[in-house]
Amino acid sequence: MTETKEETNTKIWKKLCETDPKYTKDFKKGFSGTAINPTYGVKKLTEAFGPCGVGWGTEIVDSRFFEGAWFNEKDRETIHTIILKLWYKRELDSIDEKEAIHVAVKNEVFGVGTTTFIGRNKNGIYTDEEFFKKTMTDALSNASKQLGLSADIFMGLYDDSKYLNEVKQKFAPPPLMPKRSAVNKALTACSTKEQYEKTWDSFNDKYPDIIDNPSGHPTKKDETWNMLFGVHYDRIMGVSPINNDGPDKLQEEFTSMTSTCQDRDTLLMIEQGLERNKALQTKENYKVLETLHMAYPE
Repeated sequence: MTETKEETNTKIWKKLCETDPKYTKDFKKGFSGTAINPTYGVKKLTEAFGPCGVGWGTEIVDSRFFEGAWFNEKDRETIHTIILKLWYKRELDSIDEKEAIHVAVKNEVFGVGTTTFIGRNKNGIYTDEEFFKKTMTDALSNASKQLGLSADIFMGLYDDSKYLNEVKQKFAPPPLMPKRSAVNKALTACSTKEQYEKTWDSFNDKYPDIIDNPSGHPTKKDETWNMLFGVHYDRIMGVSPINNDGPDKLQEEFTSMTSTCQDRDTLLMIEQGLERNKALQTKENYKVLETLHMAYPE
């Protein structure tokens, strides 16, 4: 599918615009706002363009000091300013008659950074020995902002609690995977359908959307959490599971079980057996299940 002009123009912006709240900090300095961790900004640029010095980098265009207000007859405020060039490479597709050639195009944007070198606070006149580093950081932030870095903060979206909650969820780390041995132990302790369902609900509440993921069995790498639960369900319901003794034997057992099915619980067990065995997943078998669903609806 061909990209629209807008999609092409905003591709970099979309990579950089969203900010992980974990790397922000509120501040008050005459006005309130949200500060971004400088190293996080470098990480985002690296993700978008590649390592610093290879896919992107900076060059100082100008560095100078400006004198400001007088503190007294001898001392005067001094401001350090940098004009910084941020360059980055972007791969473009150049199509000729024979093949697509990837061309890395070097692009440039500029930013200005300022820091007070000699200033005055409640303790008197001071000199900031880290002024150069701070000016560089400010200039890089100003330049990368033009590419969309943390645009959601600069556009005021962080003032919207709904947006902030959404971005927190998006960047939230995935839940820790459960230990198979612990889940299997809990299921083994279940002897009734009610106990099983309670364990099932607890698992899904704590680990949503992973029921079809691999369970981490060291020897049965194709086993999913759903399959593990299914084995214990079969045990509790007293129905023999479908054994994987080859396609013909599987089909024979499936046909036998569907022909003697007389309730919904057995139907669900049969359905789980089909889901766990690819050899049974044919159109004919799904039609049989559809008929049973009609006979034993929810």
